[in-house]
Amino acid sequence: MNKNISASRRFDTVIIDEVDSMLIDENSTLARLSDNLPGMEWLSPLLHGIWRCIDSESQVESKRDTIIDNMRKVLTDPKSNLKFPTHLHRFIHESIPIWIDNAILAKVEYRLDHHYIIKSDETRNKRIMPIDFSNTGIVQPSTTWSDGLHQFLQIKHGLKLTSLTVTTNYMSNTGLFTRYEKNIYGLTGTLGSKDAQNLLYRIYKVDTVIIPPFKQKRHVQLKPILTENDDEWLKTIVSETIANRQKQRAILVICETRLDAKTISKQLQRADPSCYIRLYTDNTDLVESNVVGQRIQNGEIIVATNLAGRGTDLKTTLKVEKNGGLHVCLTFLPNNLRVEEQAFGRTSRQGNRGTSQMILSRERTFRQLMNNYPEYRNNQTTKFSNSIDLIRDWREQAERTHLERMWKDEIIDIQLKDKLFQRFRELLKKLREKDNNAYKLLNAKEQWGLWLKSMNYTIQNRTAFRLALERQGFKIEEVTQDGYSFFHAIAKQFDDNYTADDIKNSVIQHMLKYSDSYKNVTDEERHQATSEALNINLIIFRMDSRSPHIYERENAVYTCVLGYEVGSYYFSIQSSQFNDKTNTTNEYIEFEGFNDEFQEQADILNKQLSTKIIDHDLQAAFTTFEEEIMENYDKSNFIQNPCYLLMEAEAIINKLSTWANTLRQWIEKLPWTRKISVDYRDAMDRLTRAIKLDPIFTFAAQVNCAHFLINNEQWKALYKVEAKSYLVRAQKIIGKYILPQLHSMQFEQKTNNDELLYDDLVNQIRLRVEILQIYQNYVNQAIGTIEDSQKLIDVDGSIDQSSTRIAAKNLYRDEVSTFLNQEMEEVGLSFHSLKCYEDMGKNDDALKLLDSLNPEDEFVSIHFIEGSIKKIKELESIVTSERIELNIEYLDSNEIFPLIELSQCDSFSLELTATKEDYLKLITELNAQPSTEMKGDIELVTDKGRLPLTMEEILKILQDDKILVKSIYFCRATTIEADFIVLHVTQPSFTLTFSSLTIDRVKNIVEKVKKPFNYEVKSLSIRYAKGLIPKITDRTFLLKVEPLPVDRAREIIRKFKLNEQNVQSSLKRLAENFSRVDQEYDELITFGLLGINRLITVNELSPCPWYSVIVVVALGAGQIIGGVCLGALTCGFGASLGFSLIGEGVNDIVYGIRGALSRQFSWKDYAVEKGVSLAICFATLGLPAVGQLAKGAKTTIQATRQGTKVIIKTSARSTGSSSIKSLAGASWSQACKRVATTCIQTGAQELANYFSETAYQGVFSQIKSKIRDEIESTMKIKQTDKNYQHVLNRTLIADGYYNRNEWRKEMEQIAMKNLTQNKDQLMDSMKSLSKGMVNSFLDQVKEHANNTGKGKYSKFAAAGDIIKILEPTLTGASEIRTLTDSFFSQYKKDLLVFEEKIPTIEDLLLHVSKNEMSSAATDSIVKVLVKQSIITSNGLVYSRFIQNEDEKPNFTHSARPSKPSDDSIRALKEKLLEELQKIEFQDDQHRIWVETVLIKIIIAQRQRLLRITMFQKRIVDILVDQVCAIIYGSMIVPITNHVISKANLSISINDELTTSPDMTVMEESTDENEKRSIRSITKNFVEKYKNTKYQIDSEAKEKFDELIERCEIQGEETENMQEQLALDIKNGKEGGPVELCVLAVLTKKPITVLQHQLHDDMYTTILSHTRDQFASVDDMRKQCAGFIITNPTFIAGIHPVLSIISQTEKLRRWRESMEE
Repeated sequence: MNKNISASRRFDTVIIDEVDSMLIDENSTLARLSDNLPGMEWLSPLLHGIWRCIDSESQVESKRDTIIDNMRKVLTDPKSNLKFPTHLHRFIHESIPIWIDNAILAKVEYRLDHHYIIKSDETRNKRIMPIDFSNTGIVQPSTTWSDGLHQFLQIKHGLKLTSLTVTTNYMSNTGLFTRYEKNIYGLTGTLGSKDAQNLLYRIYKVDTVIIPPFKQKRHVQLKPILTENDDEWLKTIVSETIANRQKQRAILVICETRLDAKTISKQLQRADPSCYIRLYTDNTDLVESNVVGQRIQNGEIIVATNLAGRGTDLKTTLKVEKNGGLHVCLTFLPNNLRVEEQAFGRTSRQGNRGTSQMILSRERTFRQLMNNYPEYRNNQTTKFSNSIDLIRDWREQAERTHLERMWKDEIIDIQLKDKLFQRFRELLKKLREKDNNAYKLLNAKEQWGLWLKSMNYTIQNRTAFRLALERQGFKIEEVTQDGYSFFHAIAKQFDDNYTADDIKNSVIQHMLKYSDSYKNVTDEERHQATSEALNINLIIFRMDSRSPHIYERENAVYTCVLGYEVGSYYFSIQSSQFNDKTNTTNEYIEFEGFNDEFQEQADILNKQLSTKIIDHDLQAAFTTFEEEIMENYDKSNFIQNPCYLLMEAEAIINKLSTWANTLRQWIEKLPWTRKISVDYRDAMDRLTRAIKLDPIFTFAAQVNCAHFLINNEQWKALYKVEAKSYLVRAQKIIGKYILPQLHSMQFEQKTNNDELLYDDLVNQIRLRVEILQIYQNYVNQAIGTIEDSQKLIDVDGSIDQSSTRIAAKNLYRDEVSTFLNQEMEEVGLSFHSLKCYEDMGKNDDALKLLDSLNPEDEFVSIHFIEGSIKKIKELESIVTSERIELNIEYLDSNEIFPLIELSQCDSFSLELTATKEDYLKLITELNAQPSTEMKGDIELVTDKGRLPLTMEEILKILQDDKILVKSIYFCRATTIEADFIVLHVTQPSFTLTFSSLTIDRVKNIVEKVKKPFNYEVKSLSIRYAKGLIPKITDRTFLLKVEPLPVDRAREIIRKFKLNEQNVQSSLKRLAENFSRVDQEYDELITFGLLGINRLITVNELSPCPWYSVIVVVALGAGQIIGGVCLGALTCGFGASLGFSLIGEGVNDIVYGIRGALSRQFSWKDYAVEKGVSLAICFATLGLPAVGQLAKGAKTTIQATRQGTKVIIKTSARSTGSSSIKSLAGASWSQACKRVATTCIQTGAQELANYFSETAYQGVFSQIKSKIRDEIESTMKIKQTDKNYQHVLNRTLIADGYYNRNEWRKEMEQIAMKNLTQNKDQLMDSMKSLSKGMVNSFLDQVKEHANNTGKGKYSKFAAAGDIIKILEPTLTGASEIRTLTDSFFSQYKKDLLVFEEKIPTIEDLLLHVSKNEMSSAATDSIVKVLVKQSIITSNGLVYSRFIQNEDEKPNFTHSARPSKPSDDSIRALKEKLLEELQKIEFQDDQHRIWVETVLIKIIIAQRQRLLRITMFQKRIVDILVDQVCAIIYGSMIVPITNHVISKANLSISINDELTTSPDMTVMEESTDENEKRSIRSITKNFVEKYKNTKYQIDSEAKEKFDELIERCEIQGEETENMQEQLALDIKNGKEGGPVELCVLAVLTKKPITVLQHQLHDDMYTTILSHTRDQFASVDDMRKQCAGFIITNPTFIAGIHPVLSIISQTEKLRRWRESMEE
């Protein structure tokens, strides 16, 4: 199909039905295509804040201007944490007024079922759907309102919030139909007035023709009824409708809105319950749409909107027609006569009978007319005695005015926009030809949309602004538009007695004089400075404000009145109301000129005081815009939206891992090629450019930059520092800006009972917060891993002899030496991340550090950072009398004193973290105390360190806003002093430190603690520490060395080599944590467009195990050398074993290299693998011939043993006596060739395994995805089970209370146990699926082989194709669904048993009270909580306690930013306490315990939604992994390995045969060695025969005759291999190696001599040279047969060797058949 068919299509003829609706009513309609610009999502908090501010005001219209002003101040406040994308700043500032206006509209005017409906779409998301109530009544599901109105309605009803859109494509009806020129044809039954017909002619140049009806119309239009008010109007409609129904007629009631239709329907049903009433108000509802598709019965009433008007053909029954036909009741006044006629035209169709009547409310109708045409009263000249005539005339005049305005204004504007869009399309075409970069083009399209939006705002607001001023009687005086129109307008006010430059210079002079007051030149500062400099009153009418901004001076000499088109142009306003010309000649403007030192500042202010020049001619303005785009398009900074750079970087990242890109990179190394591949630097370039554009909202780019730095720039000495700085900035941005703004949207809004309110928005924002928290957690973990790998050092030093200490934490490399260069007396060193690793033994960094210390006079402490009761119990078993320092963090006030009592300590240290106000209050009160020991033991913890200060010094610092106070540290506090501290702070958090406790006391304390704690074993000797550290399994400790002289500290740092290792980073998709069928997936797509789609994981690399690697490689080399020697110097078993050892040696070398690359080596794994490998070697390679002999010849076990002995003896003898002869060059050459081929084959196998694994990750993931989809679709339904959800909720609440995932993990273990116990059932369920997959595979293999041909390397491609074959088999597989159903049914049963173990709320109350409450008391309390609607019967806290609804931003009173939601839990706690105060408890302590439990449950519930989603995904993952493991292990791996190994072997053989066509190296070596073995065995027998050690059995002939008698005459079977061979020789078997060996013994000639004599038949040739020994060939055969029967040892010795030779022949045959 031609893609350009729409562009090249001719516009011949168009035929339009209902032409008046399309070309008149919708003539000004623009078909707009709006784009979701990436980055608009970050504006949601701003829109939400605007709505909450508007919604909180009762008289919001009167506060409109104040809200706008305060909003602007918030947005321009540099101290505000409210941040928005940089590229949208102008868009935001221009949009603020219209957003606030639309928020007011959403609150005050727009009503549900009037202007819109709320309905679920195909994705089950509830949406706002506009209604075209004034014209067609159609519900428009694909239409959205612009400029924030749609979003405010979504917030109003708590619906899922969509992002703002910007129109970038549009087409008007006028622009489309005028392309057909005069070939426009249309039909309508309501052409309308002459004015409407004239408009059609003016625009489209068409004539109108009236076609008379075929049948006479039998219609009676009843006199309209005009009621006084709405109540009377409603009663009249009901009574008239009931009256017509009683006449057995059908009635159609047409209402203006859906709300009216519902109201009238209810009243009709109430008036006559027997009425059959049907609604038709929603064209998207299939049930309602069927109403007009059926014949209307007598007595039936249809209540509809305009949907039942134009274009609806209502058919009636004969009985209805008999009773007068259909009656139409029109309940509102349409805006024009055509819509009214269309409504009445629903009856009396095709010659049928019917009546119609209009029933109007006077109040409604005149309000509507006043809104449409308020000028009518001023222009009215005709007097009407009938109100209906007045109404019709008013409507006619309104329509005439509307049509005239349409022709004069709207049509011109539409045609102009059509031309603009055409010009933009041409511009886009030029840009595409210049550089077809998708992201540049998207940015150009965005800039066009924002420019168009800005111009629309400016022109529309400018027109409305000037019109409003003229209506107030003001006269506008234009001034020069040169950027300084403000000063020109002031000059105009002074009748040009002063020039604009004089006024401007005076203002600049004033601003320089008072520079502290004017730091940012905003509109406010410009106006204020002018008022003060000129001593005038300044009144500014702003385009974005409905009331003037006034700047007054006390003794002002004049009042200036200006108009301000915000951001661009000022003009003068003349009005007798304000202007007083009497003082304009006074000399009060003085300018003395600027000094040289102020000239530069004056020039800067001169530029800042200018305003933007906007050309209001759209065509000229677009020309300027076009020139700017063309000029900047080739520049690197053309893209202004960083999201496009993030999208381009994401595309590059996806390409980086592709094979095609890797291949291109290799090709580009050639000198004549150009760069077409991408590398990490391309991605880094886009990411850094995005960060430069907007450092806040590109935090994901900073994370990705850190990833590339870690993996690609490790050659930099400080790459970790640079990468960590990126991650730290991202972490700060998320925590300081992004999450707080989202938290501000989590507060539930209060609404009227009349408004529907859903929880979709609350859930959406909660999901966004939790997803970002997951992202933040990964960033935090990455930072922690990098810091862990840096081997950081803390230094704590004392200055001189004073107690002042300075400290620096987390110093890296040279930072330690730099810090130690300061003047200090003593220092302490704390070493982080001292690891222990194995490489031919344990290597412990901590022990190496201790070795560098002086054991005599230096001591260490071990500080355990993350404490737990398990670690304390471990420490208890290895320490005895050591003193331990315990630190317990984040304690509340009520948690301190029980711990102090447990410690039995008289004094302790207390660190207070609170607000600065609390600090100041406490220190002031403390200073007022007459005497206290604490005054001298207080340290202030600031960003500069811990400072011991006096009370006066502390107070001075606390009053200084520039110093950041982190906490106050009370060094030696008592219980009384702690009580004093607690009483004087309101929002405290404490860290309690006990400096000297026994291990038993520590254990007793931490068993009662639920808060984080850490502990330190202090002042250990070096020897004791060396014995203690190897016993400690927890390596997350700091090793402290203190106190040390500074020189000694420098020496330790210099001598101790930190074992720092590199780190490695990986990115995984954020979507992998969620299911595709989850609603969360929509949010992930949104985040993906913002660049937030990958999670970073950083791992520290282990030290390379060089010693182990060297040893293994050396062992491998030794095996290769031994194998070469055995292969060259031995035959038979020795040679085979030698070749096997070569393979083993190569494998060991590969194992060692792999260990070096992966930095992972385990001697245990090596030993297991080596043992198996050697066992296989000896079992399959050393003795294959023996096995063949036993199987093929059916020999006895004794014979097999004899053969084995012969082989071994022969091999040993060959090595001993014949070794010198065997040192031929050929043997060594073959052995070396064997080494080379083994290396090549092993390398090829490793490469094949690597590529197959890579292919598996990509291709098999598709199969896994398909399996996941099948399982998820079933599990999604199953997991909605109420019992399952009940157990899951209880589990998450219990885990939240105990702050661990114990119960959730047990649920996962139950799932795993279920699968393990039902493994047989699982395997059976998969058999059918596996069978289908195998059959599909077998059916496709032949086709694949035929399609891929027989290329040398085509077999490697088969591995990936085979996996693809299996995917279609999985679609809709019933086995997977059956398996899922079975699993979940059993799992649910197991959970019902498990539920009994989960703690209930009663159990939690008993736990928190330490069983001090009785069971009866807890049961009673829970019942009261349920009754008071605090908790549900399932144990969940009600939602009003989960979201804080009290905190609201106040833009009407101040300009400060909205308060962040860090204290939301505290606010919820206060709300809960307020509710609990209403309940009477038996004891106040019961209230405290209930509060503690419920607060923990609230915290758990706030994160419940995402945790449920992630847990359910985890269960699906468990099931998917099991199914995939079966498929992968039983099918994919064997098939893939088979294909790879066969292809590898085939390729290897083909390569070897290229150089040696006869046989491969293996075949050649085997053949040569086994022939040598046969010669040695035969020679041995010949020598023994010559020496008479062996004699031919004299009864051999008789034994042979007996054999013939028994087997050939009597028909018995032979007993062994020798007998069968003897009979075959007698019966004419051709001569073979066995017979040749036997004849060598009988003739006493070497076998090589006989081989040399052979020509044709072996027996005939040998007989010709030995006639003296054999009479004939038959005699020769009989003697051979007799020898074989009587010498079984000889035959058993040579047969295995011969089997090997025969196997060589089979290998050749197999080689030939490989291609088959």
